[in-house]
Amino acid sequence: MHVFWKNVYRIINYRGINLKTLAALSDVPYSTITNGKNTERQPSVETAFKIASALNKSIESLMCDTVRL
Repeated sequence: MHVFWKNVYRIINYRGINLKTLAALSDVPYSTITNGKNTERQPSVETAFKIASALNKSIESLMCDTVRL
């Protein structure tokens, strides 16, 4: 799994957000989010921006090996 998706999953688990809620908040298809954990590919810039915005994080922080929850 790409570090971006690892960080996203850590944050949503910490905050108690489920994947469907994240999909709705970020306006990203649920399938894109679930497929993210099954690949080593980073998301598109648009997808990363939408998810980062929904989580109130920067794209840079989600692309790093460590992220502040």
